[in-house]
Amino acid sequence: MTGVAALRRDADSLVLNENEKRLRDLIKDYSLKTGGNFLLASGATSNFYFEMKATTCLPEGANLISEMILEKLAEIEIDGVAGIELGAVPLVACVAMQSHTSERSLPGFLVRKEAKSRGSQELIEPHLVANMRIAVVDDVTTSGGSVLQAIQSVRAAGCIVDTAVTVVDRGEGAEATLREKGVELIPLLSVNDFTI
Repeated sequence: MTGVAALRRDADSLVLNENEKRLRDLIKDYSLKTGGNFLLASGATSNFYFEMKATTCLPEGANLISEMILEKLAEIEIDGVAGIELGAVPLVACVAMQSHTSERSLPGFLVRKEAKSRGSQELIEPHLVANMRIAVVDDVTTSGGSVLQAIQSVRAAGCIVDTAVTVVDRGEGAEATLREKGVELIPLLSVNDFTI
C-alpha cells in the first residue's frame, strides 16, 4: 500500500482504541485470507475473505467481540440479540452469555435460513415475543443480504429491529441497504482497518 491509501490506513490506525486494535490483530492473524478467488455470500467474488469463525470461536476473540458488541448496544433500547445461522451463532451465544454479568441480560435468538422440517418447525429459536426490540448481529457484512434476511424474519415475528451490529463491514453496500430498511449498521471494524 502506497501514497494516499497508506496515509489513510495510518490515520485510521490512530483512531482505533486498544480493544479495536487487538480485535483487528486477531482477525488479521486468524481470519483474513488473501490471494485467492473467494465466493462471498452476496454472490460476488473477491481476492480476500474473512473466515470469521476462526476468530469468533477463539476464546479471546469471542470474549472481546461480545464485550465490544455490548458496549455498542449500551445506550440502545433492546430486549435481545438475534443472528442468522451459521456465522452469527457464536456471536449470539457469546453476547447473551456476556450480558448475564452486565447491567441488562439480553437473551439470544437464532434465525434459520429456512424453517426446520422436524420438531417445532420454527424459523427462529427460541420463540420471540411480539413487540420485543431486537438487535441483529453478524460476523461480516458485504451487501447486507444475510443481515437483511435475519431482520425480515425477526420483523415478521412481530418484533422491532432498527439496529444491526457487524464485526467487520466490507464497505460494499450493507450500510446503505440497511439504512433504506430503517436499520442503522454499527461495525466494530471496517475493511479500511486492515492492510489488504
